Amino acid sequence: MRDLEDLTSTLSEAEMNWARLISVLEGTGKRSLLDFPRVLDLGCRRGVLLKYLASIDVQAVGVDVSVSADVVPDVDVVTANAVSLPFEDSEFNIVYSFGLLDPTMYEFDFIRILGEVSRVTMKGGVFYIVQRKHPDVKLATSLGWNVLLANDGDFISLLERS
Repeated sequence: MRDLEDLTSTLSEAEMNWARLISVLEGTGKRSLLDFPRVLDLGCRRGVLLKYLASIDVQAVGVDVSVSADVVPDVDVVTANAVSLPFEDSEFNIVYSFGLLDPTMYEFDFIRILGEVSRVTMKGGVFYIVQRKHPDVKLATSLGWNVLLANDGDFISLLERS
């Protein structure tokens, strides 16, 4: 299997990943979130997904703890830590995270990240997580998230802010 970081390295791969999210939203009854999407790409790296979303007129912003020099042009990327996001409460209806919460790759405070993502996500919005190892969904439910999908075979979790 390719490294997770490589999977969003091209626009065609970003398009494929976005199509996969759409499929998950449709399968969980959350398709309406795409009517007026406001997306946060948490751990956006170079911003390739943001570039793709801009090409289809989806409003999106990315955040990464260190913005690299090779960020794609004309995308909105903010340097910040996921435990202290510089956004208003309930600003996004979709938060997308690709590989950021994988404990085998990064040190992180999952409880604080879930709290921050909850703060910036609208009620009824979702946190779409793709990674090798799933977060502790029991912990997520104890923090007020509804688990809509936890699919170990596809490395996908979908949490809904209640």
